[in-house]
This record gives sequence, C-alpha cells and structure tokens, in this order.
Amino acid sequence: MIEIAGLPAHILLVHAVVVLGPIAGVAAIVYAVAPAGAGSWPGRWPCCRSCWSR
Repeated sequence: MIEIAGLPAHILLVHAVVVLGPIAGVAAIVYAVAPAGAGSWPGRWPCCRSCWSR
C-alpha cells in the first residue's frame, strides 16, 4: 500500500474529494452569479470574435 506522510494514499484521495469537491461547486456558482465586470484579472473573456465588438 502506498503511504504519504504516514497515511494510506486512498484515505488522502477520499478526503480531498470530500473537502475540495463542495468548495469547487460553491466557487462555480459564485462565478456564474457574479456580474460580468466583477473581480480582477482574468475576468470573463468574450466567447467569439463577434463579442469583441460589444
């Protein structure tokens, strides 16, 4: 069995999924709800060339 810092690797993987998964989900929701101009770089990029002119 592979160990990292004395703990079985599968325990660390499960813990990472359980802890970081919900954080990533909340961050995605916050990003989707935030106004287009909010925040700093990189901001939101236009989806295509025609959007650059807007």
